[in-house]
Amino acid sequence: MNNFSKTTFIFICLLLSQYSTGQDVAIEGVKFSSFEGISDIDDVGYYAVYEQEKQNGKLRHYNIHFLNFDYSTKKKTLVELGKRASVASSINNKSHLAIAFAEPKFKRVSIKTFDLDGSLTAELSLSENGVPSATLYEAEDGFVIAHIIRKSINTLKVEIEIIKVNNDLEIIWKKKFERENVRDVADVVTDKNGNVLVSYTSGKGMKKANYSQNLIRYNNDGGVDFDQTFANNYYYIPNKILIDEDKTLVFGSFPKEGGSKPVGVFAIVFDKDGKVEFKNEILYQSKISPLIKDLIGEEDLKMKDDPQFIVNNVIKDKEGYKVITETIRLTPSLGGSVNVSTGGSSGSVQMNTALHMGNFLILNLAFDLDLKGIQIIKKKSNKVIVQGIVFNVNQVLKLLEAQNASNYQFMKQGGAEELFMIYTIRKKFLAGVKIGVADLNSTEKVIESMEFESELEKLTFSYFDVLDNEEGKVSVYIFKKRKITFYDLKL
Repeated sequence: MNNFSKTTFIFICLLLSQYSTGQDVAIEGVKFSSFEGISDIDDVGYYAVYEQEKQNGKLRHYNIHFLNFDYSTKKKTLVELGKRASVASSINNKSHLAIAFAEPKFKRVSIKTFDLDGSLTAELSLSENGVPSATLYEAEDGFVIAHIIRKSINTLKVEIEIIKVNNDLEIIWKKKFERENVRDVADVVTDKNGNVLVSYTSGKGMKKANYSQNLIRYNNDGGVDFDQTFANNYYYIPNKILIDEDKTLVFGSFPKEGGSKPVGVFAIVFDKDGKVEFKNEILYQSKISPLIKDLIGEEDLKMKDDPQFIVNNVIKDKEGYKVITETIRLTPSLGGSVNVSTGGSSGSVQMNTALHMGNFLILNLAFDLDLKGIQIIKKKSNKVIVQGIVFNVNQVLKLLEAQNASNYQFMKQGGAEELFMIYTIRKKFLAGVKIGVADLNSTEKVIESMEFESELEKLTFSYFDVLDNEEGKVSVYIFKKRKITFYDLKL
């Protein structure tokens, strides 16, 4: 570390070790079945969604509870939704928050926007959907909706609409993919010119090679500028898209030729016309392992298989790109309790999968994607049991994120040029949470990280999450026995 960064990091560690106690402010009287979580709104505060108590009928009133960073109530806004509605997705831009609600009772997704003071701005119901699902993405003056349409839960066939809307949910354009058999959308971003870039999977059948990974760009009017295939394997899985001026970058993990298990991390740069300018497939065995072999712990050495990768985030700096990856090793787990359910059948003798959540690796890439070096963020390993047989961790990535089972949480700005990574370790999954922080400004090969002793390690809960807060602070909430309690971690 440089001296300034090291001093700041030590200061943060000292403060975090003096963990702040739980706040007096809490939300009480919330049924577990009606609680839809709490999310942060950039630079503003938080919102919680939960159903009002003692209601009957097909329609129910839900509270959209807006809070300031000190957890005081800013505004409560009531919205009417179908019974058993749930939050499918939410995102905010500079002036508005958008929430997509799945309403299975009415076979639809309904989207509502709010200004940042908590007032309802607009509402939009999407076309009929037997299994309502949609994901929202930020745009400059509105949002992009990926609407995944399935006629019933028993069919794998999907239609996907990409819809661009303004803050008032007026549709600017709506497109369905021209390719047949589009299966999934990995990520969506918009650039400063209003172009929308979508990474998606298409194909059909049982063979991996029948599927392709693609990148499409819609211009501001909804026209297609390009639609490029960059891989022909179902398990060549993109995790992140990054816009860099007029270039588009895609990052993820890839298998060996014809395989299914990840063997490394890939990065691709597309130029403004959608042509591949640079590409690098970074194999674990030949390119990553030799650079970190002296840092691999005894526990990892005992594992038979190489680690698998999730690309958590990508940061551009003056020298290129920092690709932050979570390493996970998979082993069979027979029977027992399951932390993450995949919705399949269960039983005491069912074969499940243990995900051994290991260290974070940072792959430092030049602008031409040449691997310049690797940094390691060491942390204690923890284990998550996933229902059923999993051979590629990206199969269950969306479930891990939805159930907050991944260790990675978010990036935290610590000053004008300082950046920290916040992560968690769930020792007993529903109890014993450790919060950690790592300094991403460090130039050391091994980045010092700190995991802090706190009251959270002694608490049990039905659900918890870590949220961003104002500069110098991180928030944690737990939900237990109809009560949401907030805790501060002061940096």
